[in-house]
Amino acid sequence: MLECALNRHHTGLTLWGDYLSLRHLHEPIHTVVEGSVVIEDKEGFMLGLAYDVRKAQDGQRLQRKLKEGPEPLVLYGVEILWPVILVQVGLLRHAMGFMPTSKRDQATMFELEYVVEAVVDAAVGADAEEIIEWIPPLGRRPLPPSR
Repeated sequence: MLECALNRHHTGLTLWGDYLSLRHLHEPIHTVVEGSVVIEDKEGFMLGLAYDVRKAQDGQRLQRKLKEGPEPLVLYGVEILWPVILVQVGLLRHAMGFMPTSKRDQATMFELEYVVEAVVDAAVGADAEEIIEWIPPLGRRPLPPSR
């Protein structure tokens, strides 16, 4: 179960999840980065998302307890700025289009896209659809100028 919430000053979002959800998100990020022909930098920007997710999963970022149900559930979170998360989500989705992925990886990516888009909608309201349309192209590299 992944959730997102707006940061205090709307500079980005806070990605929340339980331990297993964050672990399931961390794994496909590494799989896509390592196996992608689209992502050239195998050590930097994209692995920053995996790093943040793992640090949250390990309880080294934000934590909150939900009191719903018979036992409290601990959610772990990490704050991510808008330009970073939007490009990372767009690039992940674009890269997944050029490699075989499992149904689980696809489901995890759909969940991540869904929660990010929900927060975009909460942040900007009427203009959210236009911003959401720009997420996939953010992952594509511009073509070199033709001669």
